[in-house]
Amino acid sequence: MKSRLIVIRGNSGSGKTTLAKALRLVLPDSILFSQDVIRREMLNVKDGPGNPAICWIEELIGLADGRHATILLEGILAQDWYGEMIDRLERRFTSRYAAYYFDVSFEETVRRHEIRQPTEFSVTDMKRWWIDQDHRPTDRLIAEDRSIEFVIQMINQEQKGGERMTHYIFDMDGTLFQTNAVLSHALEEVFQELRQTERWEGETPLALYQQIMGVSLPEVWQTLLPDFSATDQQAADHKFRRSLEQAVKAGHGRLYPGTVELLARLKQAGHSVYIASNGWPSYLSAIVTTYGLEAYIDHVYSIEDIRSGDKSALVREICKMHDISSGYVVGDRLSDFKAAHANGLAAIGCQFDFAQEQELAVADRVVKELSAV
Repeated sequence: MKSRLIVIRGNSGSGKTTLAKALRLVLPDSILFSQDVIRREMLNVKDGPGNPAICWIEELIGLADGRHATILLEGILAQDWYGEMIDRLERRFTSRYAAYYFDVSFEETVRRHEIRQPTEFSVTDMKRWWIDQDHRPTDRLIAEDRSIEFVIQMINQEQKGGERMTHYIFDMDGTLFQTNAVLSHALEEVFQELRQTERWEGETPLALYQQIMGVSLPEVWQTLLPDFSATDQQAADHKFRRSLEQAVKAGHGRLYPGTVELLARLKQAGHSVYIASNGWPSYLSAIVTTYGLEAYIDHVYSIEDIRSGDKSALVREICKMHDISSGYVVGDRLSDFKAAHANGLAAIGCQFDFAQEQELAVADRVVKELSAV
């Protein structure tokens, strides 16, 4: 038997113990280890670096491995003190490892604490123990607006595997790659040349581009240069592409924090990862190569791979080619979310640089950092 390990972390009062105990009842042949039970009741030791509970937790999980279908571990499990031990567990269980962190504000934990009677600790204790944003790169974040019932159902379905979504289709610009880092310079070069040839007056329309980010490049130039001929728009497009690619290859851009960690986690867990972008092939290839993403991505698809220039059609083609009937589209703009829903997939919205609130409302779930995907 190969056991699965589920780690549930969070601050005192966040709901981790309640969740772990509920999962213990719904997951067959599961065993639960609680940090507080081991440290306080079994060992009666103070928490801190190098305390005996760290070793005992790892040893007990090792004993349970192969004897129970699911092993549950819950606790504050502060990263500074327990992080190395959790690292070893993650390497041991690899694709059989899943971790969740309650991303709950202090005010919400106090509210949850006050509705529990009786309690063993005070609000003062909670404040003293509080560790802000102590989640790990591979933790899935549980937002405070998620009910315990919802989270139980989600984890239960994932562990059963039958309804677990294993295909991830990512947008590139504004989702994995911080396009803002190279966009301004490339666009400025285009409009500086137009100013020098007396074909443009005024500032470079960077804000307008950022507003429409996510549409195809032909639409970009129709919007930015509406009075220019198709030939002039194509010339501007050519210069823009060349400048942007050069900036990427020179390392002037950057990935969003957690990009590599997220992609590595998905691949380690056996998920398939694809890119569906409005960017052109050589630009996308430059990003993937420059930032070493080849090992984590199954295939990169550009909007130029299809005739229609429609993101929904591009995702449809990916689903058709790889026999995908369920999964996620992860992006930051409305075209990403529409592409997901048009193909029966779930939409995860990234609240990053180019995202707009009214568009994010269409997504099934919104994250503020990639570790929450």
